[in-house]
Amino acid sequence: SVLLVVVTVAGLSTQKRLSSSKDNKLLRKSERRRKLLVSSICSIVLATPEKIKAATTAKWLKDVPIESLDQAASRFEQYSSEESSEEDVSAQSTIEKARARGLSSKGAKKSDKPTEIVNLGIRIARDDGTFAVRDNDPDPPTQGQIKIAIFGDAAPANAALFLEFAARQDELSYARSLIDQIDMKHSIAIGGRVRGLEDRDLFGEKILIYGNREVLNTKTDRQLVSLAQNEGTQFSHNQPGLLTRKVISNDPRDLVAFAITLESNPSLDSDWTVIGKVLDDPAHIIPKLATLPTYQPEARTDSEIAATVFRTEYDTFRSVASAIGDSRVSNVFPGKILRRVEITRCSVSSSSSR
Repeated sequence: SVLLVVVTVAGLSTQKRLSSSKDNKLLRKSERRRKLLVSSICSIVLATPEKIKAATTAKWLKDVPIESLDQAASRFEQYSSEESSEEDVSAQSTIEKARARGLSSKGAKKSDKPTEIVNLGIRIARDDGTFAVRDNDPDPPTQGQIKIAIFGDAAPANAALFLEFAARQDELSYARSLIDQIDMKHSIAIGGRVRGLEDRDLFGEKILIYGNREVLNTKTDRQLVSLAQNEGTQFSHNQPGLLTRKVISNDPRDLVAFAITLESNPSLDSDWTVIGKVLDDPAHIIPKLATLPTYQPEARTDSEIAATVFRTEYDTFRSVASAIGDSRVSNVFPGKILRRVEITRCSVSSSSSR
């Protein structure tokens, strides 16, 4: 209680001082820091001794564990509202340049020079579907950020579409999506698909619908999609960590989806286009994805023990998903990851600014 009073009084004193100097920018920063400090102290005061260490771990104060997509959306909005207008303008400028490049008549060229940098915050749940921090945890959740270089010159149209959804600030943003499938045949992890995205025929033309509104509905959008679907890959899928998009597909969700290679697999070259490469993965997210259990309806195991482990993990996934109201439990498909893998943050910047 004494700590709370001291922090509150100190925060109010700082606010008064900054208000009198009319320094609004410093005032906003001070207010956010005060709220974060008060929140962390409240967590310590109310927490049990077992939770104090987790509550005081700095890196978790800005990434409070959650259990549902609704809460993920709220947290996304919170972080988005705290971003500076300068960053928003910079991202928008980067997207506009990428779209112009994608629509250019110059076409693709074989260049692995990064044109943009994308940072994806990713976290992988433990086998019970939760993300909370625990002491001496034999199966801790994994959380980290991967840095991706975009090859905008090698795949201008596909890179522009990827960046479009990476920078969005609505429910179609990659920052609210999942990595939910491992394609074992092609050794790729697939993410960014939007549930509820459908294609409809309108006077002989295919359009994309999400809810009650059309997606990628402008003339330039449709032109970009057409160019992307005819854009062959300039690089072979010959190593893990390549960012790629499917260009030949009947599934409208693939216009939004992306994949990351887990191993070398040149057989992808006919239907997929390399648009970038993972530059940095300090938390080893990509290798971790390759080890996650998946739903395989035709799976065959060599031992009863292995079969029992598989059934147990699968049943745990279904029961946890049902308990938290996750409707995805009824949408099981081959290769579906039996762990929750969330993309929690996504930022886009020009490579020249990094």
